[in-house]
Amino acid sequence: MLSGSIDGVAGGEGRRPAAPRSHETARPQLTARIAAAVRGSLTVLVAPAGWGKTTAVEQWARTRPGDVTWIDAVDDRDHDIVDAVADAIADVTEDHYVVVDRAHRLPPDTCEKLGDLIESAPPAAHFVLLTRADVLFPGVVARLRIRDEVAYLHTVDLSFDRDATHHLLGALVGHALAPAVVERVALQTAGWPAAIALIGVAMRETATPFDASELQFRAFVHDEILMELDESLRDFVLRTSVPDMVSPALCVSLTGRVDAEAALALLARYELFDDDPASLTYRRYRPMLRDALRSELRAHHSDAESRLLEVAAQWHIDQGGVDDIESAGEYLVRAGKWDAVCGHAERFVRLLHTQGRARVVVAWLDAVPRSLIDSDPRRVVLRAAALTLKGETLGAEATLGELGDTSTLPHGTRVAVATIRTVWGIGHLPPAQTLEATDTALELIDGEIGDDLFTVGGLLTPASARAIAMVMRARALSYLGRTSEALDVLDEAMVDGDALSLPRLHVHGTLAELHAAKGKLTEAERHVALAARIAHLALVPDHPFAVPAELAHVHVMIERGEYQRAARALERIDGLTRWGSFDVWLTHQAVARAWLAFAEGAPRRALDIIDAHRASADPVPALEARSRSIAVRCLLELGDPVAAGHRLAYEPDTPFVGIAGSAVQLALGQHDIRRAREILEAWPMHREAQDDLRYQLWSATVLQAEGRQSAALLAGEAVLEAATPEGHVRLFLDAGPHVRRLLVTLARRQPAGYAARLLTSPLPHDHTKERDSGTLSNRERLVLQHLANRLTYAEIAEAMFISRNTVKTHAKSVYTKLGVSGRGHAVERAQELGLL
Repeated sequence: MLSGSIDGVAGGEGRRPAAPRSHETARPQLTARIAAAVRGSLTVLVAPAGWGKTTAVEQWARTRPGDVTWIDAVDDRDHDIVDAVADAIADVTEDHYVVVDRAHRLPPDTCEKLGDLIESAPPAAHFVLLTRADVLFPGVVARLRIRDEVAYLHTVDLSFDRDATHHLLGALVGHALAPAVVERVALQTAGWPAAIALIGVAMRETATPFDASELQFRAFVHDEILMELDESLRDFVLRTSVPDMVSPALCVSLTGRVDAEAALALLARYELFDDDPASLTYRRYRPMLRDALRSELRAHHSDAESRLLEVAAQWHIDQGGVDDIESAGEYLVRAGKWDAVCGHAERFVRLLHTQGRARVVVAWLDAVPRSLIDSDPRRVVLRAAALTLKGETLGAEATLGELGDTSTLPHGTRVAVATIRTVWGIGHLPPAQTLEATDTALELIDGEIGDDLFTVGGLLTPASARAIAMVMRARALSYLGRTSEALDVLDEAMVDGDALSLPRLHVHGTLAELHAAKGKLTEAERHVALAARIAHLALVPDHPFAVPAELAHVHVMIERGEYQRAARALERIDGLTRWGSFDVWLTHQAVARAWLAFAEGAPRRALDIIDAHRASADPVPALEARSRSIAVRCLLELGDPVAAGHRLAYEPDTPFVGIAGSAVQLALGQHDIRRAREILEAWPMHREAQDDLRYQLWSATVLQAEGRQSAALLAGEAVLEAATPEGHVRLFLDAGPHVRRLLVTLARRQPAGYAARLLTSPLPHDHTKERDSGTLSNRERLVLQHLANRLTYAEIAEAMFISRNTVKTHAKSVYTKLGVSGRGHAVERAQELGLL
């Protein structure tokens, strides 16, 4: 007969749950979950050793004094356990609970009898079984499931969260730990209580969490997990722990066992995997367990891991999927098979690049000892190419520097080196040097290229090398303001690279950027769509090299006033550049974000974005000019024309129309009409599309400032007529109050025209949010602009498409907020505050 009953209450025999341990962590939520689960006939807690099954049920049992009989399948094995259970539930009329701890240790015949007893037990009897494997009387469980009388708790239910981990570690170490340490342990152990406890004990002396190779943890895994399995299954576990994930077919290759699928299914019942137990495709051992198993394998079979990794790598290569190729490379690296790693990288660099995973190849080659890379020029070039594709162009340059004088290399290898260098033009290489690099590359490509062309794993052909060099040449020209030349080069590149996906993606992305910057918004959108189609059909939709087209699309959206769409697109670009980006892309992103902030009424935030990027990068001239132009508008909007002038640093021979336009705006803001006219006369001559629109817009604005009203209106109407089909908005709204006054005059002539629609758009800035200059709404600021332009209430109502009474209401609010009594004082006060 088993000894004692809980709290001396009759109705069942067994031991009482142990008293709380000194470092026991209370888990009230888990206790409540167990309380909810045990309402049925059978509750099973299944988890490997050390997952706190017993402690969790003991904590629950203490809340049910007198109602629980506790039986241990190991401690009580000398007694008739089935008879003890039968005695415990005999004649029960009120809820009574029988806990069977370590049920996985029950002999098969005892387990079968216990299952029959549970199935036939009275409704008031409830059973709680604690087991390391879900292998108990499956037929009984299946029938009880039909009656909805079974509940399971698994490792996911028992795992320690951050708070429980923090409590246990603090109790064991003797003091509170830094959140970063707790976080590390939580991630390392995946909430495994025994692992957390062992780490806590070790940290008393070392203060540093150990890893799974530590002897004490290995001993725990050996004694409490491996020794629970028979010898053949132990060998299976050790071998299959080597790869990160295993499938039945891979396990066959690793172990030679044809019953690998059944073995995996059995191990899943032991809860040794941390993935979905219903999935039979791939399994993954729990991280800390996996590391301990690998350490155990190394301790007894020193060369087994390397051989198994090679087997796993070849199996994945045979599968042929992109994920398989990536896994194979990782396994070869772990095996230290460096020649195989280099061969694998060269073989699959093109495939991985088309899938946007050039970073993977870089990681493989970074693991290879540099002496082995530097000993072979082709490996050096391969590494430089991979680094370049990832956007690490400075690293690529340093790598190629190891080659020394490249003139002694075979012609085909020199072509590869020269082509790689051209791509640095979107990295760290200045435009002038990029042009020199493209000259060199094109000269070599046009020479005799025989069978010795180093294709860098299929990335290069003579046609693709030429297309890449020409795209980079076009970009360098555009960065210097020579846009027409750049477009001519791209037209030629489109023909040469037409059949090649990656060069075509480059071409369309660059064309989209150029057309967007020049105001050809519809044409830019066409190239954006073509780039997206190439990425979708031949590459992957989220390929990093789609960034130029995406940035061009952002430009179009901001120009048209679609700010929310632009913000979402910038978030998407952040995702595209997460695993690799070039300096020029990052600068372009910063300029776009600053422009968007300015358009949304936050000039101070826009300046912060620009200044932060200026401190971290040296942008190419075209983007630097755009950045300066935005900064000038921000400073003017914030009422600081002196700082705007210093930032602009206008030179009459600038090739960038944005700078010229900002210079005109600054001159007009300083009431220097003569200076504005001089800038117009020195305007950059290569005008087309928006370049010409900007010129015409500022010409009309200066004409109005000069008092030549008729000419100003004719020129302004021509600008509106040209801008309307493309939907330009920021062209006008970014230009400040003088252009807005021109729009007001034009809107009076055509109340339903494009000018009137622009005037009803939200004002470009609400800098009142950023400094103490009042709290005018956008509508009130627009009324203030009209008041300053001496429009009557009726004219303002007509321009804004609102009633005269509404205008009066807005005007009264303006006077109140500015602390003035009338129109004239309001205008004076607004000018003092920089609102006009």
